[in-house]
Order: sequence, then C-alpha cells, then structure tokens
Amino acid sequence: MSWTIFVYGTLKRGEPNEEVLTDTGTGQFELLGKATTLPKYPLVVASKYNIPFCLKEPGKGHRIVGEVYNIDADKLKALDELEAHPTFYCREIIEVEMASGEVKEAWIYLLPTWKPSLLEESSEMLVEYSSKGSHGREYVTRNLRAKMILDEKYNLIDDIRYGSQASVAHLHDTPEKAKHDLDS
Repeated sequence: MSWTIFVYGTLKRGEPNEEVLTDTGTGQFELLGKATTLPKYPLVVASKYNIPFCLKEPGKGHRIVGEVYNIDADKLKALDELEAHPTFYCREIIEVEMASGEVKEAWIYLLPTWKPSLLEESSEMLVEYSSKGSHGREYVTRNLRAKMILDEKYNLIDDIRYGSQASVAHLHDTPEKAKHDLDS
C-alpha cells in the first residue's frame, strides 16, 4: 500500500532529518514534488531546540510550502516513530496543491496541543521552513537534543504542551525517545 505524505520541516530535502525519509533501509519513498497546503496553518519554529511545528489550527497562518512523497507502510512507521505519532504529533489528511496545479490528498503531521505561550516564544509564522532560515533559529539535531534531554532530565513534549505547568506523569516520554534517538 502507498501513502502520500506532505513534509514541511526537517524531513525536506537538504534539511537535518532528510535521511529518515530517504533511507531505503526503513522503507521506500518517491518524491512527487513541491506543494503548498490548501488550508492555512501556523508554521513556527519554537522550543529551546528550534523545532518547526505546524500547529493544528487550520485557517490561521499561511498556506505552507513543502514536499510531497509517496511512501510505503514501513516508511510511514519510521516517520510516525520520528514524529512520536500519536503521542506528540497527530497525522491527518489534508489537501495540497502540487506545483503543477494538481490537488492531492496527503497526510501531514500537526501539533494538536501546545502551551498558550508557544506562539509568543516562537518565530513569526512562516510560509516555508528552512533550518538556516531568516528566523535565525538553527535546528538542534536529534542526536544533540537527545544528549541534552538526558543530561538535563528535560521533557520536551510536556514543555511544548504545558510549559512550566508540566506534570511529572509523562516524564518517561521524552527520555525514552531521547535514548532511541541517541541509538539511531
């Protein structure tokens, strides 16, 4: 079975997590081309690790520019793991417009829950993400971030969702993912 996915952040060509998408050891992929979301979304760079987040708030922000791929079930599993779906990101079907004008349905990873101050602490809302973009917030790689999370006992997921009000109930989420990221 083939899945069509829209990527807008670090999975795009030339970005820090491109290898997760292009590694044939974790499944098959085919680049279909550049596309833009039909709905508008807030795309921001946030957190102390400068992660691009597309917030689940359709109608706000901009039509987002990204890339569309066909992937197999193994690749989808690898991407779900990277994006901590469904624990952190949710994956939903949206419509995207290809550069040719063709409209396709594609899956997108959206952040469904975030602390109220996230937009105040983030970059401005972007149309297109680049880790070296004019926002001046260079992405902290998964490996380096994993080391920092383990050293500081920091919970990225709870910080994004709840800020300083984060409960200790989910403290296992981020360190376990960090240990996995160190090994990958």
